[in-house]
Amino acid sequence: MSFYERAKELQEETVANRRHLHQYPELGYDQVETSAYIRSKLEEYGYDPETFEAPIENSVVVNIGKPGKTIMLRADIDALPIQEDTGLEFSSKIDGKMHACGHDIHTAQLLTVARMLKEREDELEGTVKLLFQPAEELLNGAETLVKAGVLENPKVDFALASHVWPIAPKGIGFMKDHSMSGALNFKITLIGKSTHGAMPSRGVDPVYAATFIFNGLQSILAREVDFTSGGSITFGKFDGNGAMNLIPDKAVLEGTARSFTNETLKYMKERIPEIAELLAKAFRCEMEIEWIADVPVLFNDPELVERVRKVAEETVGDAYEIFDFPQQNGSEDFAFFSKEVPSVYFISAHKDSDLYQYNVHNSKVVMNEEMMAPTAAIFAQTAVDYLKGNL
Repeated sequence: MSFYERAKELQEETVANRRHLHQYPELGYDQVETSAYIRSKLEEYGYDPETFEAPIENSVVVNIGKPGKTIMLRADIDALPIQEDTGLEFSSKIDGKMHACGHDIHTAQLLTVARMLKEREDELEGTVKLLFQPAEELLNGAETLVKAGVLENPKVDFALASHVWPIAPKGIGFMKDHSMSGALNFKITLIGKSTHGAMPSRGVDPVYAATFIFNGLQSILAREVDFTSGGSITFGKFDGNGAMNLIPDKAVLEGTARSFTNETLKYMKERIPEIAELLAKAFRCEMEIEWIADVPVLFNDPELVERVRKVAEETVGDAYEIFDFPQQNGSEDFAFFSKEVPSVYFISAHKDSDLYQYNVHNSKVVMNEEMMAPTAAIFAQTAVDYLKGNL
């Protein structure tokens, strides 16, 4: 029986796992119930999950196979601080939290892969490391795990991951080379002096200073970075916390800088605080900057992409289109793995009706559960073929 046929047989269980996880989303590293559920399922399948120390104690890792080459299959498990508005019967039961990025799909898929590989463990001519990773949405969970040694013991030779994409026509998409942008997420705090709005000269206005930083940082892209490098600097939060007639003593800007080259990211990381500090001083404010995430560009290994694509075509190509997928401006902390080992990150596209009209990170996004079986099959077949040297 092929992995795809077996995955379809296990679809009811995969859906049940996904819907349970969807109802109980958790954020960041705080994957207490999610981790416990994953561990219970893996133990049911015959695994003995590893344990980690804080802050990654809720990561789950299992190894299967025998000494030899090692392939790591990764699923991210955290949710987003979004209030769900889908109307699904299995909607989130936790206020203000939702699996709006599809990590519940990723987790359920990998649980099915774990079961299928356990059933056919004798076919593994090396080791498969299954990683259930927290804090992807913080863009630092993978980095923390790399520092904790997740790519060692046994040493990982190849890493594989995928992501749902609900608004692209149903099928499997492959990206080449620099497939997803790197990201610098940051928080700028400006300290001034509070005063009555009618007497601005008696205070130091951090909101006014922040407006110049808000606009001034765009000069990095407009006048300092070659336009062929690409990039963006976006602010999604501007908090003055004052009042209509009150100048506050503090203003906070939170933003993200993106690029498809690590060189441009490095340059922006140098220039953002330089420009912000000079502008803050110009308006008599103190400035502090906090780097919340520093994620490199996600690079797919070109040769391995073609090999995994061939596996996809042979495994599910009769049922689904296998197509080229364009590079994406979004970022993924799987990039920390791709920085260390040859990697492939592909797309599981879901759209086959108007039901799937919202993209990830939207309160109304709906995922197509049908695509879990083919994606799980590609994961399992890739692992077996890679360890046999057939990939």
